[in-house]
Amino acid sequence: MVRADLLRSIDFDLTVRIQENVPVRLDEYFIMFGTLAKFQVIVPTLVVLLLLLRRWVLVVSSLFLLFVAHLLEIVGKEILFQPPPPFMFYRHPTDFIFPDLHTFDVSSYPSGHSMRVVFVVITLFAVLWSSPKISFPIRLGLGAGLAGFSFIIVFSRVSLGEHWTSDVLGGAFLGLMIAAINVIFVQVSWPGKSSSDIPHTRGKKVAE
Repeated sequence: MVRADLLRSIDFDLTVRIQENVPVRLDEYFIMFGTLAKFQVIVPTLVVLLLLLRRWVLVVSSLFLLFVAHLLEIVGKEILFQPPPPFMFYRHPTDFIFPDLHTFDVSSYPSGHSMRVVFVVITLFAVLWSSPKISFPIRLGLGAGLAGFSFIIVFSRVSLGEHWTSDVLGGAFLGLMIAAINVIFVQVSWPGKSSSDIPHTRGKKVAE
């Protein structure tokens, strides 16, 4: 659908409506959230958190899968070649010191920000949800906070005029797909446990 340019009118209308209803004074906050989703910030943060949680396997799998995801992002930009929103939609008043990894004035599909934040949020949520030391209400609260964080970043890409809605949806789906693979490694990365401990425990419970 993106390659056939079937979503352009929908993207255009959504961008106009979103920018008409989002106050300009919120742009600076959206920019700060967007900075948090840059590769130079969000990936080292994920690695540090996983190291603190002693999820060694997830550190390796996350870095590898993010590498694959960025390759797919580059391929998507080259093959589909969807131009970004025109300059009249651009609402980025300031520049930050972090350089972009890709040139978004050539092709904007899929959104790298959306892909990264969805991948990181799902990975962290899976780790927190699998931890027996965290109570259920805290898990729900942290999950809601992570979901809100990812929504603000994805929404800000359209509100700031940096991406079309189809861009952020494509990036989010890509991040979801890669994160689903990474969730598999959550169960094999429990700190302090080995695979040999699990059958022994099960056998003991059956015997009792």
